[in-house]
Amino acid sequence: MARERYGPGSAKFGNFKNYYSFYPPQARIQHIPFNLLFQKSRTIACLDVGCNSGELTFALYNAICCNAEDNETKGICKILAVDIDPDLIERAKEASTNLPIVFECIDVLSKDFECVCDSFLTQNSRNEFDIAFLFSITMWVHLNHGDEGLIRFLKKISLRAKFIIMEPQPWKCYKAAVRRMKRAKKDIFPFWNEIYFKETIENDLAKILREECSCKLVWKSKKTIWGREISLYEKIHS
Repeated sequence: MARERYGPGSAKFGNFKNYYSFYPPQARIQHIPFNLLFQKSRTIACLDVGCNSGELTFALYNAICCNAEDNETKGICKILAVDIDPDLIERAKEASTNLPIVFECIDVLSKDFECVCDSFLTQNSRNEFDIAFLFSITMWVHLNHGDEGLIRFLKKISLRAKFIIMEPQPWKCYKAAVRRMKRAKKDIFPFWNEIYFKETIENDLAKILREECSCKLVWKSKKTIWGREISLYEKIHS
């Protein structure tokens, strides 16, 4: 495929340096059902996991503000955006001027991630995020932390967010990521030969969110330009 031939190259954590040059933010923004997400007259607190250099985060902020205004929401949007790559986070910080967006370099499976999330929520007088964005991040967590790490990650997110918007990579993306690592003569992912969730990964993720995280599917998009689906989940409060 031409996209793979001229694509991003290898990156162990999905931290591609030119990511948005081949997957522009609008390709996702146009699919998000903002009308389902907002409550009136309050601040909207968001978590963007795997934010890369921030272009999509900025687009999300602008889209949320525009759609919130259309829905008579008087509050503002505040975002905590995290990524594992310090260079990408530095680029995002440099591009972020006078916006209520906090960029942090963090491993989402670390205790520090929980502390950063809780600190952000406390500073904004919130108990949870309104929305957590998981765009093309689940595969990288899965490949680097295995099945148990993937489940643990989703549980962490579901404990801290009312809504989860997830765009998972299908199994073919896993195989493509391994091929890129091999072509670059790099070590392949530590859990590649141990993961159980494979060809049915998209259904497996839905099951984890439903059965392990007490979330229900609210909405699903049409296929994006990359042939992926964006799903909206809502946490079921007991």
